Amino acid sequence: VAKIKGIKDSIYAPTRMMSMKDANGKDLNVLIVGVDGVDALRKVVRADLSGVTISGDSVLMPKYSAATGKDIPLGKSVTFTSDVSGSQTGTADAAASDTENDGGQSDGVQTLTLAPQKVDYRRISANYAAVAFVDAGHFTNGDVKANGHIMLMRIDAESAGTTLNDVFTNVQNAFSASADIDVSGPVAERTQWETMINGMMALLVGLIAVAVLIALVGVANTLSLSVIERTRESATLRAIGMTRGQLRRSLAVEALLLSLVSGVVGVALGTLFGWLGSYMVFSLYGDTVFPFEWTTNGAVLGVAALAALLASVAPARRAVKTPPVEALAEA
Repeated sequence: VAKIKGIKDSIYAPTRMMSMKDANGKDLNVLIVGVDGVDALRKVVRADLSGVTISGDSVLMPKYSAATGKDIPLGKSVTFTSDVSGSQTGTADAAASDTENDGGQSDGVQTLTLAPQKVDYRRISANYAAVAFVDAGHFTNGDVKANGHIMLMRIDAESAGTTLNDVFTNVQNAFSASADIDVSGPVAERTQWETMINGMMALLVGLIAVAVLIALVGVANTLSLSVIERTRESATLRAIGMTRGQLRRSLAVEALLLSLVSGVVGVALGTLFGWLGSYMVFSLYGDTVFPFEWTTNGAVLGVAALAALLASVAPARRAVKTPPVEALAEA
């Protein structure tokens, strides 16, 4: 897996599910992961780990619960107790883990009391309320008996010249022969969201293409009616010296004003509704950002302007072909 294109770093660590009580006395299930120091963890976890140490008497805890998003209140020390069922399944962050069950046999109650350090890292795994990191020596010296393993990976698809979906698919394929391995984590969630959103966007693009055709006919129809209603005006302008080219340009400018004003209003309203929809959906999972795609919106306005110019060709041709005397007589 570590050789897959797009996998920048990875660590393979023992795990065990344990329970603890926070400062308010609330029970919390925590996946304990053994790592060889904070430097190894820094390679795969996107968080500010400056000033953090993972030693034999400390544990690194998340600041917020992955299940509720609320702050986890902790005292000066926390006591972890092993689940007496003795059978847990490990998971992975954006990659995979394997599981080494002990056949469902209880290995007795194990306790581990450590001093907590809190750092804002989230979504290591959506399967647990919290994932805590301890020194791997606790697993080797018998303080904690591992009943699973986790593989944490850091993905940098952009610099590797591949896509996030391709990396995730290759990771899944690498573990496809092992039914006990669960591939999960933030990258898996992001890939699923992107798949759904891309499908919705493809449908919307098709609808927008139909809307553009309708708008093109609408602008042409509006200009045609304008030419018919202003036959006397156009004839008068031609009679007092306006050239055919100037008349064409005036109708083209009118079409541009129609398309650009409506385009700017559409972009503004669409952006506001998009921001509102994103906030309602994604605020449940974390901080929501409100980007504005200048390039995309500029391209939309450019296409609208081009469509308006094309729509003005037929009405302008009809206006300039009618002789001024004949147009005044008909009006």
